[in-house]
Amino acid sequence: MTKQEVIEKGQFEVNERHAEYSEFKIRLYLQFFRQEHEVQFFQLPSLDSEPQITLISDIVNDLLNFDSANEEWLKDEIWRHFNVCIENTSYGMVPDEGFDNEVDANRAYFKIQNRDDAYRAVNLTEIWTDVGFTKSRYFNLWFDCPWEDEHGIKIGVENGKLHSIE
Repeated sequence: MTKQEVIEKGQFEVNERHAEYSEFKIRLYLQFFRQEHEVQFFQLPSLDSEPQITLISDIVNDLLNFDSANEEWLKDEIWRHFNVCIENTSYGMVPDEGFDNEVDANRAYFKIQNRDDAYRAVNLTEIWTDVGFTKSRYFNLWFDCPWEDEHGIKIGVENGKLHSIE
């Protein structure tokens, strides 16, 4: 999408008190995730702000062209996150009778036995970035997941490549 197409399709929300904290939102169908999502850009003073508008356009295009090879990295990292959580958390709602250990009980409770199960169990809920930082094309993917319902999983993407996980 061109910058003009992004501006026309999105919605700019002015913060009347502090223009520098205004926001831009755009709904996109993301082929990689096979669904439509709202993408939020924070700290955009105006639609004339450069280099922020260029950054927004570049990030929109990164999302629209998200490489399918990223799925393998995501599956591995989400699986790793699941295992760390179930090995280090005592879930009060998980019955452990009939299991050799708490980890096996947790795995059975969440019905997750492999990385594909873990990947299918997460739900992308937010995509956002702070355009006050313009040195790279960085955005966040926020997922809800049943084994970490308080914090979920946040994946950072920098310059079109998966970068970090929290």
